Amino acid sequence: MKISLPTFIISLLSEAGGYLESETRINKLVFLGSKEHNIQTSAVFSWSHWGPLSFNVNKTLKDLHNDGLIQIKKEKRETVFGDEYMINTYTITEKGKQAALELGEKLPADLQNNISTLYELFGKIRLSALLNYVHTVYSPEDL
Repeated sequence: MKISLPTFIISLLSEAGGYLESETRINKLVFLGSKEHNIQTSAVFSWSHWGPLSFNVNKTLKDLHNDGLIQIKKEKRETVFGDEYMINTYTITEKGKQAALELGEKLPADLQNNISTLYELFGKIRLSALLNYVHTVYSPEDL
């Protein structure tokens, strides 16, 4: 089923309780949405060290931020070895919540169900487990 990329990302954030970490995670969720949950978007993927990544997804995240629908923050994290790194976090704004409610009323029930199932299966697992799954099941030839 075809859905606009901004609508998909807002719906996914809404399904996640309004918060997701890492554009890598969001890229993988959009990729798995298309491959395993019949959620077709305009996202075009290329294979990188981190698996499938989409310029469209990253641009859409910035556009949603610029439109006031999501907030993007850089947060400092620490590995189990004590090394520091930065990660982007994505939080839906009040304006985004309103948009999600309006979009939710317009989405076909089976599409909303597919987004919910996608999030339940892959949105809550550790990023390393998500990356491992994608790298185990998919290869550059699957793009």
